Amino acid sequence: MEEGRVLTTTAVHNLDPARVKPFAGQPRKRFRGIAKLAESIRLVGQVTPIIVTDSADPGFDAELIDGERRLRACLEGGMKIKAVFEDVDGEDRYLRSVAANFCRQGHDPIEIMDAVATLERAGRTRAEIAGIFGTTVSWVCQYSRLTALAPELIEELKRPDEKDRQSKGERRAGGKLSLSVALLLVPFPHDVQRKMLGRIRKGNFSMAESRTFVKRFAIGAKIQVGKKQSDISKFRTVAMAVDNCRHVVDRYVNMPGAKIQPLVASATCGERKILAASLESLCESLLMLGDALAP
Repeated sequence: MEEGRVLTTTAVHNLDPARVKPFAGQPRKRFRGIAKLAESIRLVGQVTPIIVTDSADPGFDAELIDGERRLRACLEGGMKIKAVFEDVDGEDRYLRSVAANFCRQGHDPIEIMDAVATLERAGRTRAEIAGIFGTTVSWVCQYSRLTALAPELIEELKRPDEKDRQSKGERRAGGKLSLSVALLLVPFPHDVQRKMLGRIRKGNFSMAESRTFVKRFAIGAKIQVGKKQSDISKFRTVAMAVDNCRHVVDRYVNMPGAKIQPLVASATCGERKILAASLESLCESLLMLGDALAP
């Protein structure tokens, strides 16, 4: 660390990444794409400095506030890291880390749940937390509710590190739980949550099938799951679903023959027959829906 350094948000310092202490309260727990980021920094340089503050630990020159992916990448690539010092202390350090991290994409639901829970324990209201995250109160409430899940289900919602990443097919074969299904399971006791996850795995259910299964089980158990919608909200949901369906179909219907033909040629005859039957069934369902909604 340079002698006589003055804390400032403008001066950029070149630090040894090994001498930058990772923030112990870092909301992000799992990191992906580090090797690619290291290669990018090696080729074009580090575009955005990390943000650090003074470290009370004599073994380090600074403590990280924001930029752990860049820090890890520079460590892996054996490169110096550009850093800006800020005088941040106490709870403000955690708030800065949350705001810097969660206004980006890529966090798994449990990282978000942990951050929300930490801020709630610190006495922050959900409106304040929503402001910190740059989102809505209902979004905060959803992630807060995840704390009612059994530990096994919480593990299911964690995204693997890069070395453990799986394809969508592998995740489904393993019965990987989706966030929307997990939220439906929240009202059930832990033992029931575990049993239902077992059923979802055994049946190799898709997300839609899992949601249907949980909702039917909830009806039998007389448990309210999900958000209760008004009739007008349900109508708007139907209208939005129909509009989305039309948008997707139109995209392929209007696709030039030179582009649609390779898609068709890549499928087997059996797969094309199954798709044709599904489209026919969809058309019939849409006609029935149209009849039901007709004035």
